[in-house]
Formats: sequence, C-alpha cells, structure tokens
Amino acid sequence: MEAGKAVLVVGAGDATGGAIARRFAREGFIACVTRRQADKLAPLVERIRAEGGQARGFGSDARDEAAVIALVFARYADAVFDALWVQGRNLADAGVLAATLAEAGFAAEAFITLVGDPEVKAQLIATTDEAVARGVFGAPTCFVGEQMFFGQDRLDFVREALP
Repeated sequence: MEAGKAVLVVGAGDATGGAIARRFAREGFIACVTRRQADKLAPLVERIRAEGGQARGFGSDARDEAAVIALVFARYADAVFDALWVQGRNLADAGVLAATLAEAGFAAEAFITLVGDPEVKAQLIATTDEAVARGVFGAPTCFVGEQMFFGQDRLDFVREALP
C-alpha cells in the first residue's frame, strides 16, 4: 500500500458509507469521510482511529456539487499553498511536487500525468489569460464569485467565502 494514499467517502453515515470508510482504513488508506451533518462524523472518525486507521471528517452535502468541489479544492489548496508559501518548497521540481501531493493524500503520479497533458496545458493558458483580464497581479490570488483575495494570509477569508 502506498504511504499517504487516501480515499474520499462521500455520505459516510452510520451504515454503508461508514462501513466502506472503515474497510478502506483497514487497508491502509487515510479515510476522508464526509456527510451533511458534520457533527455526526466524530464517532466514525474515532472508531476508525481506535481500530488503528487514519481518518479525517469533513462536513459537505453531496447533493451540492460546488460544496464537494470546494471540499477537495480546500485540501489541495492547503497542501500546495503551505508547501509553496510556508515551507518554501520548489513545486516546479516534479519530485518535490509529487512528494507534496502524496503527503496530502493525492495520487501524485496521476496528477503529474494529467498536468502534462496538452489539453490541460491549453486550458492553463486560457485560464491564465482570463486571470490577467480579471486583474490578477500576483500569486496566490483566489476568486470566490467576483470577489478577489490576494495573498497567503487571506486563505482563511477564501474558505469563509466558499458556499
């Protein structure tokens, strides 16, 4: 089993979803569990940990696509922004990027393959052009709707502004 491999179980309730999360945790995955009632995740997270597994709980409504995307993006953004702006890692180095992503529980090889794809690179160019047109002047800059946030010290504001 790869170190740091994670699974996201959406709808990890008291029955099927919880059992699936526990099974993945027994197989060595970090079980990232989510359900609408975040306060009801604590017993599942505690049980997985008591059984020797790793787990993290996140409140999110699976019926709301934007909320699920925000949940995954928040995890990615936390890992990448911390590596770049706090730890000073060189994320242009593929090995450093792979290690950073793996530590955060992402499939680093798949991610690096995806970002090397010509279609993805073309989208990056288009997105960069759009950012310039919207007035982006540095990194990190994040938008939530039309509201722009600039700087690593504003990431908490971004999180609060997400739906």
